[in-house]
Amino acid sequence: MVIKTALKRGDQGSRAYVVDADIQTFFDNVNQEKLMKLVEQRISDRRILKLIRQWLKAGVLYENVLEISELGTSQGSVISPLLANIYLNTLDRLWEKYGFTHGKLVRYADELIKIINPKIIGWRNYYKTKTATKWMHALDWYIICTFVRWYNKKHQRPRHLSQMKKVRTILSEKGLQKLSA
Repeated sequence: MVIKTALKRGDQGSRAYVVDADIQTFFDNVNQEKLMKLVEQRISDRRILKLIRQWLKAGVLYENVLEISELGTSQGSVISPLLANIYLNTLDRLWEKYGFTHGKLVRYADELIKIINPKIIGWRNYYKTKTATKWMHALDWYIICTFVRWYNKKHQRPRHLSQMKKVRTILSEKGLQKLSA
């Protein structure tokens, strides 16, 4: 929807191209030293920095073999999406500074919708009763508001729940499930 709107407004000039890029094996190839420098720009607590370093150096256990790499973060861990966003925010800033004449950069939290959807579906299937509709609507609202606050913080919008309609449309297009469905 964001791309369609940008094309209609003419943000792309006379161009009418969409490039869908997926960073293949992103989590396997993150430069840990660069990532830590980016984390250090936001966090000054040495204990937290040490904990993140240990997390990165922990390695992955494959069939009784511990593999430790100087590259990457463990995909699927609780901290991976946060570290990926810290790393990719540099791309966002550089695009806003130098790439905006080439087009609009749109980045979504798809790693998140794929993780949340099975949980939502599981809860819906387990708890769905005639009397559960009210609290399921409340949880749907909470999930949407959380995404909206994240979106507004990322785009440095001061009002926490502005852009509600836009974010709902994006989440719907990306296939976010609802408990009250």
